[in-house]
Amino acid sequence: MRLFFAIFILFITASFSAQAQDSVKLNTILSKVKRLADEQPLEKVYLHFDKPYYAVADTMWFKAYVTIEQNIPTPFSKIVYVEVFNAKDSLVKSVKLPLKNSVAYGNIPLNMRSFKQGNYYVRAYTLWMLNFNEEFLFTKNILIGEAIDKEVLTNISYTNEEIDKNIKTTAKIQFRDINKKVYANKVVNWSVISRGDVFIKGKGTTDQNGFLTITVSSKDGQLITKG
Repeated sequence: MRLFFAIFILFITASFSAQAQDSVKLNTILSKVKRLADEQPLEKVYLHFDKPYYAVADTMWFKAYVTIEQNIPTPFSKIVYVEVFNAKDSLVKSVKLPLKNSVAYGNIPLNMRSFKQGNYYVRAYTLWMLNFNEEFLFTKNILIGEAIDKEVLTNISYTNEEIDKNIKTTAKIQFRDINKKVYANKVVNWSVISRGDVFIKGKGTTDQNGFLTITVSSKDGQLITKG
């Protein structure tokens, strides 16, 4: 009985010793992982687009966010790179955007010389992200359809007035074809975009001279001077 008791005590002691060693090893691994994360933080890029798909001759507007773990704004990178590739993995367009408070606003005109109807994908990253696996880069598939408005010419004029500390903007837009013939009595869907975000949209009909008049209140008191 004494021998059995001694062996049992020895087994328990060895078991606790092994658990203690495993605990030390685990703590060491966790400490190394944390130190590696602190020394080499992993950045993530996310792009928010104004539309899910586009047509040739459209403009792709987007807002870029760059964060580290727990979606904290990155204090490291100051530039984000955005690229568009076609279905053959050929680079079609790239832009380099400065980050302010980990956010960047950008746009890519889908001109008819560079873009055709088909499937494309957008890739976004920081230079720091290139030190890691490519699977961490932001990618999104984008469908670009045939040009809808490639034969439409527009002329826009703006007037601004301040009413009760709000700035009201009136845009007068004339629509014509390539032969300068006006588009009279045509339904037009329109939207106002600020820094890649659509903050108001609507529908109207051109008059007999091809003019459409739109009146909106400017976002955050900003003047609208182009579009």
